[in-house]
Amino acid sequence: EVIAIAADSWITTAGLMYVIEYFHLAHGMEWYAAIAAATCVMRVCAFPLTIMQQKSAGKMHLAKPEMTALQESINEARRAGEHERAARLGRVFAIWSKHDVHPAKMLAPLLFQAPVFISFYFAISRMAEGLPSMRDGGFAWFQDLSIADPTFALPIISSLTFLAAVEFAPQNPAVKSSQREMTKWGLRALGVAMVPLTASFPSGVFVYWITSNVFSFAQTVLLRVPFAKRAMGIPEDPPP
Repeated sequence: EVIAIAADSWITTAGLMYVIEYFHLAHGMEWYAAIAAATCVMRVCAFPLTIMQQKSAGKMHLAKPEMTALQESINEARRAGEHERAARLGRVFAIWSKHDVHPAKMLAPLLFQAPVFISFYFAISRMAEGLPSMRDGGFAWFQDLSIADPTFALPIISSLTFLAAVEFAPQNPAVKSSQREMTKWGLRALGVAMVPLTASFPSGVFVYWITSNVFSFAQTVLLRVPFAKRAMGIPEDPPP
């Protein structure tokens, strides 16, 4: 069904259309269930990157005492000339190498999920416009996935599940508490603003967002369990 609308879509968008259609046709799922299943598959694929991010955050925290001791020296190097500064910055990389960590690893989930998030939105939006079967592929009160939810329930549920994931998200101990709190308040504001800003989106998009948010919430709860962290090789936070 999606061949016609996938032909002129980005490769990532078209690929997600085919993944969703696979669950719809091969497993006889309604469109809402196919969207949810495809979402779970993508999130499971990204989970190893999340583990890598958490490992990096833990190792960065273990390296923090050495980094703090070096920070003042680096600040002094700014006045000591580029050669001396470069030498001290080299010690930063040596500390990272010692602890097998690099800040770039913490960006891996974002680099994967951001294009997937955007592609999912366009894939579902285009399917909602071009597939008549999406009009009765929903569930309960949102039978028509091609139109906005007139009850506003889906935007509200999406916002609440997003906020739940934000509140339970594991904290990066390598980041200052003031910065963590500022980031959390920014995400809280975004979660509230999502309701009016996205209320006109097709209901099918919210099936993706809500499923992804619930997955995020379950993931954050799992990453708080000490046994699970040890099993995944995530370092425990050292005592203050």
